[in-house]
Amino acid sequence: MDWILDAIIDEIEKNLKLYSSVKVGSLPQRSGIAMYIGAGSPQSKYMDKATLNTLYATVNAKHKDQRQAAAALEKIHSHLNRLSVYPSGVHDGKSWQITDISTSSAPNFIGQEGDGQHLYGSILQIKFYYGG
Repeated sequence: MDWILDAIIDEIEKNLKLYSSVKVGSLPQRSGIAMYIGAGSPQSKYMDKATLNTLYATVNAKHKDQRQAAAALEKIHSHLNRLSVYPSGVHDGKSWQITDISTSSAPNFIGQEGDGQHLYGSILQIKFYYGG
């Protein structure tokens, strides 16, 4: 489902000015923002094998300035929750369309590393259609 995550990151990068670009995977050693796919499953399956799916993406931020880390995640959640036109495309010859993005876990403080970097985390719930 990396194409879903890539589409969401593209949406963020095109529309938000953040202190860092968003990377897939773990946070870097210094300040940064990262996303990765967590749990998910089909919610409905049709005769043509098309599915409606729910996917969860973790979004983490790290910065020396606690407010910068929190604000970055808040901007991401606010923007994605307010979309009226969602990313779509074709993967392996099948069409896909994100149908909703909402906050599952609001941005929250996780901790502070020894070098003073503040860690914040959050979770997005992504609903999408994948053609049969």
